[in-house]
Amino acid sequence: RFSNDFTVKKILGNGANGCVFETANKFDQGEYAVKRVAVDAANKYTIIEALKEVEVMKDLYHEGIVKFEDAWIEEPPVGWQRAADNQILMELIYKDPVCLYPKITSQLFHSCSFRCIIKMTAFSSMFKWSCVTLVWPSGSLKMNFAT
Repeated sequence: RFSNDFTVKKILGNGANGCVFETANKFDQGEYAVKRVAVDAANKYTIIEALKEVEVMKDLYHEGIVKFEDAWIEEPPVGWQRAADNQILMELIYKDPVCLYPKITSQLFHSCSFRCIIKMTAFSSMFKWSCVTLVWPSGSLKMNFAT
């Protein structure tokens, strides 16, 4: 669903377990930040921990906090995600060849394919993007983008 609904525009940043992309929704043309966080698909506890953000965010209402809107779960085929991410990366490099995207290290474990998507929307105009959070399998793809 994510790849069908969103177009990645650029990489906004990364952390220890994930990466954030600026995206555009193909249907409503809205801009969204997409955060991907690594979890272990075989370990329900790590998935529950990752979904705690949804539980907290759905009850928060403040002009300085994005508002929870939607959530869904996807399970891409084994090996599919690496090819999809490589395609996204090549498109980003083609658009901006001077960027720092090529400074990447990646590692793939083909046994994991669980991800959860949490869609949020901006509550105030102080946010340029709404947020969509993707929870990835632990080790399925870890990218370290230079910032």
